[in-house]
Amino acid sequence: MKGVKILYMIVSFLLFSVFSTFVFAQQKVIELTYGSTYGPDHTFSLVDKRWIEKIEKETGGRVKIKPYWAGTLLSSREGVDEVVKGVVNIGLVHPSYARSGYHIHKASYYFYYGADQQLGRKVFLETLKRIPEIEKEYQGLKVLAWTSGVDYQLLSRKPIKKIEDVKGMRVKITAELAQVFKVLGAEGVVVPMTETYEQMQKGILDAALISYEGLKTFKLAEVGKYLVILDFYRTHGGSRVMNLDTWNRLPDDIKKVFEANIDWWGLETDKEFEKAHKEGIEFGKRLGVQFIKLSNEDMEKFYAPLRQIAKQKAEELDKMGLPGTKILNEAQRLIQQYKK
Repeated sequence: MKGVKILYMIVSFLLFSVFSTFVFAQQKVIELTYGSTYGPDHTFSLVDKRWIEKIEKETGGRVKIKPYWAGTLLSSREGVDEVVKGVVNIGLVHPSYARSGYHIHKASYYFYYGADQQLGRKVFLETLKRIPEIEKEYQGLKVLAWTSGVDYQLLSRKPIKKIEDVKGMRVKITAELAQVFKVLGAEGVVVPMTETYEQMQKGILDAALISYEGLKTFKLAEVGKYLVILDFYRTHGGSRVMNLDTWNRLPDDIKKVFEANIDWWGLETDKEFEKAHKEGIEFGKRLGVQFIKLSNEDMEKFYAPLRQIAKQKAEELDKMGLPGTKILNEAQRLIQQYKK
């Protein structure tokens, strides 16, 4: 009798194993594409590769993600629209380059003045939870990471001793900061980072808003030798996104894995940039870049227009039926609260 029970247990175990293997084999592997305009060794990409490995591991191999680097499938200027259209399933995008839409994101460049990276991230994420319209404008997309990692500095081909020296310069900017540089008498031009080196080298651009890491990752220390320290915080935004149709087709348990990694992907990206900024500064020093700190008076001349423009942008959003003033007030309230 005892032998029969043992035999029964063995047969049951084997049947269970065969059935489990059969069921697993029936689960089709979900193959997704990931597009980035950056090369495989860029700061963004280093974290992206770790994220891909993490997702594949945590889904038990049920998801496989094939990356396409250096703009192979995705462009800087049209990236958001390309993901919406399904050119790739997942992509690194810059909503600020979008020809239309993303009004809140673009205006938010002004709303978080006075914050640095650490404070800015905390304030942004709290504001995001309290004001759902911020995420709603990513139509046709599922945001998989909110990142910034960048405080803007001004790299120039010629010395800048006071803020008035930018007058007459042609400066690579983000579209959102065009008004600030217009007030300062400079011409702002929207140029992708991947094109900035060549345009500065040829003298098409006189200066560029960059982060410290760009001195090394884009070799910009070779074409600009004067860097003005602005420490202008670039607001966090949805930089890694999935096509919404792709998202809707995923099983619920797979969706949970992606959602559980939203904070991880964003925070790891910001941390990686902290390391890259230090490397960029050292690289710049070795190539003879001069780091220029302007007087408090000059810095006030740069930041003064921001406060007025922030109010103006908020009112413009209000007229569009979007909570512009609400976001501005909430952001500034939290910034002042956490600064105490």
